Amino acid sequence: MAAALLPWVKPQFTDAAGDPVPSGKLYSFVAGLATPQPTYSDVDLTIANANPTLLNAAGQSPTSIYLLPTGYKFRLDDANDVTLWTVDDVEDVGAVFAAGLGRALTSGAKAVVSGYTTVATDRLVTVASSGGADPCVINLLPAATATQPLTIKNTGDLAVSVTPNGSDTLDGAAAAYTLPGATSTTQPSLLLVPDGVSTWYILASHLADPGAPGAPPTTSGPLVWAWVDRGGNPVVAPGTPVGAPTTLDGWRDYFFGLLSETVGQPADDYEAKLQALADGGMLVNASPGEIPSVASPFFGIWVIIDGSGHPRGRIQLPTAVADANGYYTHEFQVIGDA
Repeated sequence: MAAALLPWVKPQFTDAAGDPVPSGKLYSFVAGLATPQPTYSDVDLTIANANPTLLNAAGQSPTSIYLLPTGYKFRLDDANDVTLWTVDDVEDVGAVFAAGLGRALTSGAKAVVSGYTTVATDRLVTVASSGGADPCVINLLPAATATQPLTIKNTGDLAVSVTPNGSDTLDGAAAAYTLPGATSTTQPSLLLVPDGVSTWYILASHLADPGAPGAPPTTSGPLVWAWVDRGGNPVVAPGTPVGAPTTLDGWRDYFFGLLSETVGQPADDYEAKLQALADGGMLVNASPGEIPSVASPFFGIWVIIDGSGHPRGRIQLPTAVADANGYYTHEFQVIGDA
């Protein structure tokens, strides 16, 4: 348990010689101004002290003195209204920080487009990726010059490639991290912190796809086959054999060709169809660091099965390099709401 320093629990106000100021008058103002600002006698800040606060014979306030979570200027006069001292910019640092935390965490550039480079004052950057470059590239400032957490939120429907600076790494990988495009219910987000040297770490991400099986449905409508990019490295299968897809569109056509389905068609039987692929040799549930063999059935496509053994409506395609989380995959949601 951390120790705490005893605070100034019963303050006694003194003059320049260190002597108590009997019957002194303590005035409180807004920091930097001559505008009176109250102090309070209770921790809930409901009972204001007199302003000035009249000190007793020992130079002490007859009540406790609680401050608003903002800056103050204090002036002490003696009993004859002679000013003894003035101290400006007094505040409870912790209370002021806590009171402004929400505003601080939402400060930063909004609705930026591809090519934006984050700056040291950014705390929340929103990315308007729709209609621009695909992928939309957002560059991180050098980790060595960053000191604060940074959240990047994708509000558009195109994927966002969050790219570290120069030789910096992102969660240990010298590669970009892809935020998938937003949906009507989800705006994918990434919370990052710098180490002050050369690495950004991912503390949390919000990449949920409410339309996918295993998550609460967003509508009561029927499920359909879909092709929604959830991010990862570009799909470049290592040692690609003749006939394997070489583009994302090619992988989409190949995958749906296996199912004899097309995007937008009803998918009430999606679990059975995906399970049949798994039973036929399709890889199941990639692990970090595991490189799928494109020589295996289905050119190394994985199908994601949840802990209860049910297909989740997502697949992972093989890549040549690992993403920021160590997976050699690029993920697609193949089920959505009609």
